[in-house]
Amino acid sequence: PPRLHRQEVTVDERPQSWSDADPDIRAHVRAVADAFAARLGERLSGVVLHGSLAMGSFRRGVSDLDLLVVADDDLAPELRRALALDLV
Repeated sequence: PPRLHRQEVTVDERPQSWSDADPDIRAHVRAVADAFAARLGERLSGVVLHGSLAMGSFRRGVSDLDLLVVADDDLAPELRRALALDLV
């Protein structure tokens, strides 16, 4: 899978939720979910958005993105390492 790269962002005090998030933020969340799907395939049970973006208090340049990734079973250390490297 392609590696995701961080981008420089400006601070925006406007609180955002998933429904009104900036298009690039939504695209980044989808890209992260797609990266997990590509690596885990059928083992992926789901990716759940939570935290400030899910609750409507996300602030660009200040908040982080919180995702829960649920797999059907334990992941081997090598696979966990590969997943982490995909996100760097």
